[in-house]
Amino acid sequence: MPSSTFWPDLLIALIATTFGALLTVGIAFGTYRHEVSTRERDAIRHLANILASRRAFVEANPVRIDTTEPYRADDLEACRVSVAHAREAIVEASRGVRPGSSMQQPLDDMARAANRYLDLARRDPDGYWLHLNGLRSRWIDALAMLAIETNHALPEPGSRGSSRSTEA
Repeated sequence: MPSSTFWPDLLIALIATTFGALLTVGIAFGTYRHEVSTRERDAIRHLANILASRRAFVEANPVRIDTTEPYRADDLEACRVSVAHAREAIVEASRGVRPGSSMQQPLDDMARAANRYLDLARRDPDGYWLHLNGLRSRWIDALAMLAIETNHALPEPGSRGSSRSTEA
């Protein structure tokens, strides 16, 4: 007389199928989280590299500069353009970070600092170098927080740019 193993076999098949489905979902979720994290890290590293390569962000002697001289006014405008481009790169990096991420606040701080610099440089053009060093300092602080979040060393703004002249 054959023993009935239908129900135990069915139960084992259901358990195995459920376990396999849960394992697949878990692996897919883990892969998704890893990809999101990698994209965020890449966006932050790309931003840090952009800021590092800009000549305007090289640390310089903080002095007031008479921008009535045409070549000084040109440098002021070049710095404004660099900050505006950097702000766009910050906004782009912010888009690459998921909402609610701990990386969002430092990026928001960086964008606000850029806006503040542009406003200060407009109101006090002769102090643009002073304000630029202040902006650089705020960005360094934000990048330090981002370096902790990404677990990667990030270059400082201007660290890969050529030096600016410090003569006044």
